[in-house]
Amino acid sequence: KNKLEQLVFEYDLCVKSSVKLFEEKMRVDKLLSGFGLNNELSICKDYCNPKVLNINTFIEEMNQKFWRKFIDETDFESMLPSQLKDNFRSNIQANRNIAFNLDNLYYFYNELMNAIPDSYEKTVAKVFDDCTRRYNYTDSEWCKTTWGYDGFKSNNAFAIKNRVIIPCYIANPNSYGTQIPEIFVDLNIIFNNIAGIKNKDDLKYQGEIYKAMTNHCKKFETEHFLISTFKKGTLHIYFKNKKHLAMFNYMAGRGKAWLSEGFADKPYDDMNDSEKEIVRALGFEPEDFKQMQLLQNKRQYIKMLT
Repeated sequence: KNKLEQLVFEYDLCVKSSVKLFEEKMRVDKLLSGFGLNNELSICKDYCNPKVLNINTFIEEMNQKFWRKFIDETDFESMLPSQLKDNFRSNIQANRNIAFNLDNLYYFYNELMNAIPDSYEKTVAKVFDDCTRRYNYTDSEWCKTTWGYDGFKSNNAFAIKNRVIIPCYIANPNSYGTQIPEIFVDLNIIFNNIAGIKNKDDLKYQGEIYKAMTNHCKKFETEHFLISTFKKGTLHIYFKNKKHLAMFNYMAGRGKAWLSEGFADKPYDDMNDSEKEIVRALGFEPEDFKQMQLLQNKRQYIKMLT
């Protein structure tokens, strides 16, 4: 059985067992009533504040638990940046009372997979904006290193070439912040997806990366980045893999509609000089762009979709 079939099998087994439980309660009720005794047997939820459940409520809650398990088993959430993750949770919440059967699971799964490319690219575009935003508009000495559309003058307005700077309050000893910046978490998720890395959470609270940030370490490495933190509360992020960075720039360009419709559908060798210049500006070498085009035609240019 595949995962979805196994989930439905487990759900059906639990529902059948629950029905038998309530049928047995009804049998005991009748038995005690026949003996002239009051029945105080109840099926309840919560030990501290017991709430008596009927069979419909019991199965409804079982239904919601298995939809939650569906999310966990398919491991979608761990691959989604924060905005897309919030949208996904809202969608699940809205559909929580739908019958938990194989047809509905496949329908929901396929709808989700079909919706991901466009919504994912728009989410990548938002992360791109968050990474490249100028966070301080004063001319004070403090913020001079945060100058520019995306951190440094070496970048251009539509592509990151080398590094970005974002706020990182856990690196500031005067701050009460305790979390790794959400922007950086999202960036890490996106680059994991581009690289085809799954089930890797290296940004845990109090983990090695967290501790390196709070200790203001310079040039420490993660899977995708070379990072330096500063006491004034900034995080300098250098990108290690130029191919992955080019892919990030490309997805952001699609999400922001900067690239014309079907831009990457045209074979690289048939592009004019202006189009080839855009490819280079995004950070691609010609052969890397051609490979990306092949994957895109199979809707696999984001490896999380394979």
